[in-house]
Amino acid sequence: MSKSVAYKHLVRAVSLWPKDRLRPDCQLQDILLARAKKTFVPASSAIGAPAPTINERAELENANALYSLLDNRYALRYQPRKNLLMRPASNPDHYNDIIEEIDAAPSRGMFGRIKNRLSGLLRFS
Repeated sequence: MSKSVAYKHLVRAVSLWPKDRLRPDCQLQDILLARAKKTFVPASSAIGAPAPTINERAELENANALYSLLDNRYALRYQPRKNLLMRPASNPDHYNDIIEEIDAAPSRGMFGRIKNRLSGLLRFS
């Protein structure tokens, strides 16, 4: 039995989805793949039991929604006034600093982690 078109699109969209560096043990891809398998792969139940019907159109719309999120269609269409959300007036580099910290965290050694923890405890303004 060949897989449906919606299943193929869902699997492809999930494979293109970026990994979450902040929570590496809880990935959206795993959740979406488990949902797709539960929906499209019939469970081995009683022989002769009718297979559950799948709303192919709704699943294709779900895959299209994933593709639109991957392509940033909504961010490009509904841009807040010149990206004011990501650059607040009180601290314009706040989100850039967070991204740099997340990127640097996996490669930081034990002494770097201790130094950051202590510098967080002792703040001189």
